[in-house]
Amino acid sequence: MGYQCLCGQEVSKKDLKAEFKTARYLVEVRLGERHFFYRNLFRIRYIAYDQIANLYLRMEHGECGEFLLMEHYIQLRDKTGREYQLRMERPECAREVLEYIKKNHPGIKNEVPGREKEKKGKAKDGKGNSGSH
Repeated sequence: MGYQCLCGQEVSKKDLKAEFKTARYLVEVRLGERHFFYRNLFRIRYIAYDQIANLYLRMEHGECGEFLLMEHYIQLRDKTGREYQLRMERPECAREVLEYIKKNHPGIKNEVPGREKEKKGKAKDGKGNSGSH
């Protein structure tokens, strides 16, 4: 299985294997001491925590016939501005990833793009600013 560095300096395969084995296991994600790992079928992607600028949970909804579908993704933006969408099979694992990052790496933002604009657009009375008077 190959390792792919998403951003920053590449690390030796030997060191990555050792960290990956001891990392906290959350199905697709492993939370290492220095690196965030995401495993898919053919490779393990990794990024050092100090290279992550923003990380948040994204949920997509849809329907297939009568069935409601809900997909969960960890959205990650590195310090160079590149975005990565990492699909999570289990929503509880995605939430655990967020909690771990908030607790152990407070310098990583947890901001959903566009939410700040929504907050700033709200009037003092709590109603949205529609622009009509």
